[in-house]
Amino acid sequence: METSDTLANALADRALTGRPGDAVAHPISSGHGWRVKDVVCTSGPDDSPFVEKNDYITIAVVVAGSFKYHSARGAVVLSPGSLLLGSADEGFECSHEHGSGDRCVSFNYEPAFFERLAADSAGRGASLKFPIHRLPELPSLIPLTTEAQLGLHRPRSVNFEELALELAGRVLTTIGGSTASMKGPTMRDERRIATAVGVRPWTAQRSR
Repeated sequence: METSDTLANALADRALTGRPGDAVAHPISSGHGWRVKDVVCTSGPDDSPFVEKNDYITIAVVVAGSFKYHSARGAVVLSPGSLLLGSADEGFECSHEHGSGDRCVSFNYEPAFFERLAADSAGRGASLKFPIHRLPELPSLIPLTTEAQLGLHRPRSVNFEELALELAGRVLTTIGGSTASMKGPTMRDERRIATAVGVRPWTAQRSR
C-alpha cells in the first residue's frame, strides 16, 4: 500500500465516522534509548490545535501531507521530504491550515541517549535543544529518509537501530554547519537508495 493511500484511507474513515481529527502512532521498532513510530494524523483546518509536550527528542521524516509546527521559538511548515526537529520538554502545536492530514516516520530518542550521540557528533557540551525546527530535503539526508519510507512498506528489510543512530548523527552534523553535511551521497548511501527501488519516493510524488 502506498504512503498516500494509507493517509487517504484514514481521512476517508474520519469523514465516514464524523469523529474529530487525531494522530495515531503505530510502533515500528525500538531499542535502548530509541524508538520509531508510524504516525498518521487526520486533523484538518477545522480542528483546533492544542499544546503538546514530549519528554523525548524527535526527528520525524514527513512522508505525506503537510502541517505547521509552532513553538515559542518560531513556526515552520513541514512538507514531504522535510525533517521535523523537536526538542524534549518544549511545548508545541501542530495545525493544518491549508489541508487535512499528514504521515510521518517519527524517530524518538531519550535525552540521555541523545546526549551521548550529540557528544560523538559535536563534542561534549553540545546543546540538546535544536536551533531550528525544520531541515529541508538535502542530498546528504535523502538516502536515510528514503530508507525510513522503505521501512513503512518492508520493515524487516531495514535495520532501524542503525538508521536511528545514523539519522541523528547526520542531522547533528548538518545543523552544526559541517561541510561534510553538504557532500553528495556516498557509495553506502547509493546502496540504500538502490535497496528502496520499487518504493516510490515523495520526490516523485510532489507536484510543486
